[in-house]
Amino acid sequence: MTNVPEVDFSPFQGVDVPPPGTTFVPNEAQCAVGKQLREILTTHGFVYAAGLVPSEIVAEAFATSRAFFSESTNREALQPLNPETNTGYGRMGGEALNARRANDLKEVFNLRKAAFEPGAKAAEGTPEGFMPVATTIWEACCRGALQALLAFGVALELENPAKFAQTIKTWDLTTMRMCHYPASPEKSDVDDTSAIPCGEHTDFGAVTLLLLQDGAPGLEARRPEGGWMPAHGKKNTILLNTGALLARWCNDRVKATPHRVVSTKNERYSIAFFCDPDSTELVETLPEFATTPGANGTPYPPITAGDFLLACLNGSLKGQVGEEAKRTLVV
Repeated sequence: MTNVPEVDFSPFQGVDVPPPGTTFVPNEAQCAVGKQLREILTTHGFVYAAGLVPSEIVAEAFATSRAFFSESTNREALQPLNPETNTGYGRMGGEALNARRANDLKEVFNLRKAAFEPGAKAAEGTPEGFMPVATTIWEACCRGALQALLAFGVALELENPAKFAQTIKTWDLTTMRMCHYPASPEKSDVDDTSAIPCGEHTDFGAVTLLLLQDGAPGLEARRPEGGWMPAHGKKNTILLNTGALLARWCNDRVKATPHRVVSTKNERYSIAFFCDPDSTELVETLPEFATTPGANGTPYPPITAGDFLLACLNGSLKGQVGEEAKRTLVV
């Protein structure tokens, strides 16, 4: 495998998640999407997705992100990034997404749903006009994430394909992260310990929607057979990838693939929407995967989504790399 595949998710546009206790029944077009996705999810979990987030929203998002990370923004006025809430501004070198490396060469700004409420502290210090655009991006990504998770449930032939999407009602763990990677000298060979823009890791949650500018280089995903494949920005698509919590849910039948950002000669911006189940949702191996060939031999013990994510965040932001964090931060 040399390239990340592309799938058109348009058959899921406008589809609502049925209420808990109700089974989602896909139509023929949605089943066709699921068939395309199944091998992707169980091989590496990276896919260019068309038809999930409108391209005009992606363009507006990057104009706003560049303005936010400009020199005119007073970073001292922003709330500092806190692993307990996963919101706020993360300074350059404030995070290590691979525990073997020196800290990452990037700065970030994280928002959660509570940040969009009137008077929220997380919005303090942001430039004028920033929050209305951030709200538009958030809402578009919420819709896209639910549709992606419905498609994943169809692809994996769950008894109820809405299982994943139905665990998200309050959005209290989902995080939108704006990233800025300054230009740095490109390296032909990346050693195992030096700082790079973003160290090798797997994402923590269920699914990540990554907004990338067309042609933007730097992101690489690990190939199933070893080595790295580029995942440059691609016009009229966003990039989806599965996270460690979804892999755990599926007893590792679904893959959470390590990825990284390497140095590029130009500044780089990206916007990641990390979609997680609500904090109180108990994640335990689904019956469909308890004995599936290729899955982890022994089902993982149950854990709440909130406890799992906090363990991962304490690893990346505080260096407290416990057993749960090792699965995502030591790769």
